[in-house]
Amino acid sequence: MDAKGCPPAGDSDRDGVNDNLDRCPSTAAGQDVDSVGCPVLFVVEQGAVQPLILTGVQFATGSSRLTRGSFVILNDVGASLLAYPDVRIEIAGHTDNTGRLATNQRLSLARAQAVRTYLVQRGVAIDRMEARGFGPDEPIATN
Repeated sequence: MDAKGCPPAGDSDRDGVNDNLDRCPSTAAGQDVDSVGCPVLFVVEQGAVQPLILTGVQFATGSSRLTRGSFVILNDVGASLLAYPDVRIEIAGHTDNTGRLATNQRLSLARAQAVRTYLVQRGVAIDRMEARGFGPDEPIATN
């Protein structure tokens, strides 16, 4: 941003990276990006990769169907993965603790697989992504 709070000229997605250098030219507003304009997918702290929780990737209740709002976020993730072809990821699916454990375990895996399928449809090679379901055992939010 310049002194007036405006994006630099030629920064159509307002991420602080000029369009001629931006490998991910349509990142969502407010998204943390790296030096080439792609969403930050992981952070290394003390020599270890820390997991990134994609806030906003949501599913219909009791379903593995992605909500419409998830698409913008996952499009950015897909663009980042295409910009960095050596990166491999694990996609972790979770549920709350409502319902049967076995059902939630299956649902969490189906959710992780739905994200992987969406990213494959965006051109990311399936062998770069592992889908795992954690059910309610490792919640990412309070139950």
